[in-house]
Amino acid sequence: MTRLLQISDTHIYASPSARMASLDTRESFLKTLNAALTAQFELDALLLTGDLAMDGSAEAYAFLDEALAGLEVPVYAVPGNHDDPALMHEVLTSVNVLPPAPLSFASWRVVLLSSWVDGEEGGALDEQAFVRLNQAFSDGPEHVLVVLHHPLFEIASAWMDEMAVSNRARFWHDYGSHPALRAVVCGHVHQNFDAFQNGIRLLATPSTCLQFAPRSASFELDARAPGYRELTLHDDGRLDTRVMRLSA
Repeated sequence: MTRLLQISDTHIYASPSARMASLDTRESFLKTLNAALTAQFELDALLLTGDLAMDGSAEAYAFLDEALAGLEVPVYAVPGNHDDPALMHEVLTSVNVLPPAPLSFASWRVVLLSSWVDGEEGGALDEQAFVRLNQAFSDGPEHVLVVLHHPLFEIASAWMDEMAVSNRARFWHDYGSHPALRAVVCGHVHQNFDAFQNGIRLLATPSTCLQFAPRSASFELDARAPGYRELTLHDDGRLDTRVMRLSA
């Protein structure tokens, strides 16, 4: 059994005094991280699924690196559209940013992908992402979990669905019927999403800051509190998951 924690869309600014719609994203991130780490959930790894910085700044990544440096579990990250991937690699020295090979946990492989596209809010998978996927599926893994920032699926929010992975059809054509693919988990949408497609679990996770209203045609905030996702990967391929939120 493997236990993972997903934290997403922290949107840290360079300046400690900067706010997102009056919310202190640094404070909200720290409270969410503390709540997750003090819960009765023994971790094997922490996954950060993009938009770590709001402004792609070195100062934002330095703050995150300091906050994560003392953790006793490995931390893995993928970039989001607000991030600067090069700076992430440079500054986040306590975090393994987009590891070159799939992560192996018991009978599972966890494939971290970049969906970052320079200058775009939406995402896409480049050729290197498909190389990673080919590597992960090449020698008959038992169970595969795919992790990235942008969704590889629609969530019934019209404005967010325009920013999903643009070439997701290629992913589903190449790997959607592979018997090892168990689930895809993403960030970006600032809300909980949990559905199935041909038996594959599709998951999106709340932000540690502001939330977006589900099933909205255009931008709309939601009053729900910040949250994170717990994932339990069973050796037989079952996946248990739940979203946990701050009390306020």
